[in-house]
Amino acid sequence: MKSKKVLIFKEVEEMNKGKLKIRRMRPGEEKVVKSIAKRAFPFTAWLFFSHKPTTLVAIKENEIVAGVVYGRFNYSKDISSGAIYWLFTAPEYQREGIGRNLVNEAVNKLKVGGCQEVFACIEGYNSSSFQLFNNQGFSKLSLFDQIKKFNIKTLYLWYQTHHLFDLGHKLWYLDIKENEMKIESESGEGKNKLKDIKFWVFNIMISSLIMFIALLRTDLIDVNIGDIFAVIMAIGVTFGIRDLAGIIAGKGAGLKLEYNIWESGHIISIIMAVFAGGYIPVPGTFYPEGDDWSYQNKLTGLARQSLASTGALLVLGWSLNFNFIGETKFIEILLMAVTNMAIFDIALPFFPFVSYNSRRIWDYNRIIWLILLITLLGFIIF
Repeated sequence: MKSKKVLIFKEVEEMNKGKLKIRRMRPGEEKVVKSIAKRAFPFTAWLFFSHKPTTLVAIKENEIVAGVVYGRFNYSKDISSGAIYWLFTAPEYQREGIGRNLVNEAVNKLKVGGCQEVFACIEGYNSSSFQLFNNQGFSKLSLFDQIKKFNIKTLYLWYQTHHLFDLGHKLWYLDIKENEMKIESESGEGKNKLKDIKFWVFNIMISSLIMFIALLRTDLIDVNIGDIFAVIMAIGVTFGIRDLAGIIAGKGAGLKLEYNIWESGHIISIIMAVFAGGYIPVPGTFYPEGDDWSYQNKLTGLARQSLASTGALLVLGWSLNFNFIGETKFIEILLMAVTNMAIFDIALPFFPFVSYNSRRIWDYNRIIWLILLITLLGFIIF
């Protein structure tokens, strides 16, 4: 009888040991939490990691295995808001629903604390994260959605949610004040295509303005209609060839695509242009439609799309570099635009540049990425 009681006790002990417990991070646990973040994120990403006193940790088998960093802020006197800044799980405990439980707990604590809405910034290709937040009721906000809802407070909102300087991240939103239904984007293939065109043209104009500001620090251009038009045409041709080649290859690989602008990326691009005379291209990207796709399942098609885009840039770059097209001020501006775009699209597959095409190629085949890099260096050097 005694042996049976011991056996039952051990079974209960093992069950409790395997249960998930979520609590506030305690003093002295910072190093453990940071070590998990270090394993969960790439090297160039975890360098930016920071925790707050409100950080929650998940305990399993008597060990910290995951965490979520969240906080509160106010962008209006009448509205208290929350943001989820970091969500991470030790690799060996991923795909067990721990992240979902942490997000739920963070949202509940924000709601109890008086918050009426919650924000999160998620990289556009991070399908595991945006699916998690989408399933928890969050909605992806386009730039125009943000301006319509938050007007001039949008920039301050970006600052508070760490969305101010990122490249290729999208702002996700959850209304917990009235349990409103998720914000739905315009539906219908025709409307979506028209919306894509509007965003793409808008992005061309913003990018052209930024490059024009950068070039004003050189002797290449002046403030006149001809030079303004030349810069707009250079950006239009660069982004157009890049995106058209990618669309054709992507659709050939069976992808249904939609355009997403990288709204906050223009902030760092403007700062670089004004203070350093440099130009960071912020092209946006044609992503797979919807929020229910998997990066791993789509990687082959995405890689073909990226290879076509970068290949088109390289062909154009080599043609311009060897004067196959001719030599004018416009050609010189175009070569600068193509070179900058190719550098970011090929040479930088690491955070914070993972939304550019280089990351898709790197994840798909690093030998192909290396060949493209050597080809890029060839036309830059020679």
